[in-house]
Amino acid sequence: MDASPSTNKSWWNDCSGVLNGRIYLFGGYGGGINGSSSGIYTYDTVSNTNQTSSFTLPMGSMYWCGADRVNGKLYLGGGGSGTNGATAYSSIYRFDPTTGFTAMSATLPTSRYQLGATTTADGRLLFVGGAAQGNAGDPLAEVVPYDPAADAPGALSSALTMTGYPHTGVAPQGLTQLDGSTYVEAGSPTTWIRRRS
Repeated sequence: MDASPSTNKSWWNDCSGVLNGRIYLFGGYGGGINGSSSGIYTYDTVSNTNQTSSFTLPMGSMYWCGADRVNGKLYLGGGGSGTNGATAYSSIYRFDPTTGFTAMSATLPTSRYQLGATTTADGRLLFVGGAAQGNAGDPLAEVVPYDPAADAPGALSSALTMTGYPHTGVAPQGLTQLDGSTYVEAGSPTTWIRRRS
C-alpha cells in the first residue's frame, strides 16, 4: 500500500464520497478538544495530493451524515453536531466541486445522524438507518429512497432484516451495492444485513 499524504487533522465520523478521481471528506468529529468540523478535505488519487476545499458545510460544523454520488454530483443527507448528536439535521444537499452546495427541496422525514447512503443501479439514493437527535442508543430501521432528478423522497421502507441483531434499527458502518441488493454492515456486533433494492 502506497503512503498517502496526511490531512494533518485527526477526525472521525466524517462523511465521504468519490467524484472525478477525488475523495471528499466532509466535516467530522475531532473529540472534546477539536470539536466537530465544517471543513472539506479532498484527496487526489492520481497526483497523490490533498487540499482543503474553499467551500465549507452550509450547516456549519457537522459529522456522520450519509453521502454518495449520483450523475456527477455528491449528495449529503442528515448529520449531527454537538455531543451524541444533540443537534441533528434532516436537510439534503447537492455538492458540486465547482459551485459548492445547493439545498434540495426534499428533506429526510425526521432529523437524524449516524446514517449511511448508497446509490442504486437506477440512480436513486438510499439513506439507511441513523439515530434520532440526541438518541444514539436507539437507531432507526428506516430506509429512505431519494430520487435526485425529481428531488423527492420515496415511500419509507423498514425492509431491513435484523436477524440476530440486538437493535430494531441500525447506524451503518458500511454500505455497498451488489447484484441488486444493498448490504449494510451494522457495526456492534458486526452483522451484515441485506436489503433487496
